[in-house]
Amino acid sequence: MGWISVCLPSRSARTDSTWAAYSLRRTNGAVTNLNHIGKFSTTSNTWSALSHNGLDNNVDALALSGSDLYVGGYFHQTADGAATNLNYIATFSTTGNAWLALPDNG
Repeated sequence: MGWISVCLPSRSARTDSTWAAYSLRRTNGAVTNLNHIGKFSTTSNTWSALSHNGLDNNVDALALSGSDLYVGGYFHQTADGAATNLNYIATFSTTGNAWLALPDNG
């Protein structure tokens, strides 16, 4: 499964999500494409991968502002290479299910 070093529960009554990160890879065989970050539903007790199968390296920091999850770590792009120029810090839109580079590419 890997190590979880950062865990961020959602403080919104509209969601039951907890975000977890670091060297997270898979969950006991059920979900195998987490790649350093995943979402855990406290209602259904299940893990799910983020779009583009997570990131290409470890995540060390998480912060939630509204519907945006700010992610910091040693990554440069998504695990599948679809979102590039993330360069250590990125935003994940929880409503749009999309990774976004910060201005000036991090």
